[in-house]
Amino acid sequence: MFLDPFCGTGSLVIEAAVMGIRSVGIDLVRWVARGALSNLKGMSFAGYSTILRADSTRSFPLTRVDAVATDVPYGRAASTRGKDTNRIINEFTNSLAEIQPAGGYCVVMHPSNVPLVVESKSFQVAETHFLYVHRNLTRAISVLRRT
Repeated sequence: MFLDPFCGTGSLVIEAAVMGIRSVGIDLVRWVARGALSNLKGMSFAGYSTILRADSTRSFPLTRVDAVATDVPYGRAASTRGKDTNRIINEFTNSLAEIQPAGGYCVVMHPSNVPLVVESKSFQVAETHFLYVHRNLTRAISVLRRT
């Protein structure tokens, strides 16, 4: 199963469903989660994948995921609710360690000016790539491996 723990509009969940991958998206904000679910239903994938409202920095309402990809909120288009990006990443990877088996991958997109610091001993940064978006934003795409 694929998980996007900060799904926003649900685009990664929809893309996974298009590829035939069972997927779950989670968002903290109720109206955002409802919108993502509406997008999923509009693409006719609601029976195969779903969107949940939950806090991915605390615990997950799931028992197991195989792969994770997400665009972590960093305060531009989505609120961080007063937390810095690394705190969000560390809280959600600590929770993720409980449901993702060793050898699994987690892809985290974040601003390149926010160096990724993973405090969890359950994950190691395997690689990082950079994608120029525009003059004020270059995205870092970090691949974490569950140890």
